[in-house]
Amino acid sequence: MAEQISESEEQRILDYFRELETGVNSFVTGIEFHNFCFYERLNAPRDMNGSWQRAVLLATKIIDQFNFIGTVADVNQPLQWPRINAVNRNGQPIASNVIPGGIKDATCELAYFLLTHDITDPLQARYVFDLTSERIGESQTSFKAHGGKLPEFVLTLLKPYLVEQSRHSCRLIP
Repeated sequence: MAEQISESEEQRILDYFRELETGVNSFVTGIEFHNFCFYERLNAPRDMNGSWQRAVLLATKIIDQFNFIGTVADVNQPLQWPRINAVNRNGQPIASNVIPGGIKDATCELAYFLLTHDITDPLQARYVFDLTSERIGESQTSFKAHGGKLPEFVLTLLKPYLVEQSRHSCRLIP
């Protein structure tokens, strides 16, 4: 459980993340990302800089590209969540004014990942996305044939909310 934040600390966080608007340009609030970094990721640096907010915005943009279950709650909303006719993994409906915890967690995980990994470096990206095994004695490294676009743990969090598509199907155009 997250520690209680003082009012002055909460205001400082809100001021820092002032550009984040849940449902407009982000799936999470500044307080949610702050709590994720400092209470769930104990090794997170304590100082916040401009890259934190940009990482959350980029993570949201990346995740917003997926094909999710249900339909958008309002055709004029800028992001894919909240949605209607969406159900959780237990088959229970997700409220039409809610961004599910899994989407928020995936956003925080991806933003934190973007802060801690340089995915523009092809060698580092290969180790992050494609590494399947590594043996130190006599040095052996194995990579996937086709690299993923997102880290597996982020995809695992998103999976219950994604439309499942068969590899042998195509979308029909009306």
